[in-house]
Amino acid sequence: MVLFLSVALFVISVTLFVITYTKSKRIQRLEEVRNHIARDLHDDIGATLTSISFFTQAALTKLKLEKYEDANHIISQTGNTAREAIGNMNDIVWFINPNNDQLKALFSRIEDHARKLFSERNITFYFYYKDDEMNTLLDIEQRKHLYLICKEAITNAAKYAQCKNVELLVERKHIIIKDDGNGFDIEQAQHGNGLLNMKVRAHQLGAQYSLKSAPGTGTTIKLDFDTPHKR
Repeated sequence: MVLFLSVALFVISVTLFVITYTKSKRIQRLEEVRNHIARDLHDDIGATLTSISFFTQAALTKLKLEKYEDANHIISQTGNTAREAIGNMNDIVWFINPNNDQLKALFSRIEDHARKLFSERNITFYFYYKDDEMNTLLDIEQRKHLYLICKEAITNAAKYAQCKNVELLVERKHIIIKDDGNGFDIEQAQHGNGLLNMKVRAHQLGAQYSLKSAPGTGTTIKLDFDTPHKR
């Protein structure tokens, strides 16, 4: 009887320790995410305000010199900077909303962004997915990294690819973004911030990132969750 009580107490103690440890790690992880988001907001707002201050001063200087065309151009840049910052902050607010934790919500937002962007450039957008694979739950960091990878790829296709068609394929183990545009030399573009950021974010997701492109052949970006990136 004494042995049974000792074993029972040991099991209960271990169970309580595991529960407490798991809860502590979850709280620590949540705190890290909150701090990261706070830094993102701080950095984005700080950089935006600095740019707006610089543009405003430059525009005033041009107006004093009666260089109205130059002033109008600078004012236009100021507006673009402010709109981009608002978009980035809207993204961050969206990431932290717990109502958006399903893959379905994430790719609904990506699809809206893509269709708006491509319709302005007469690019046809194809989106392929399976309904039963869209209920996967994502945490804040996963939503953030996956959304920003797709957004970067879609924005690049719209701005630079000179393509007619873009395809987005979402499967349980693969995500592929492909265009039929002019492509580019990967070696020359490898150190660009956008491409580097996608690779880093894929690593954070635990996915294998691959980029295939060459002049005249279009561009294909693939995230492979079946063969994760080695950490």
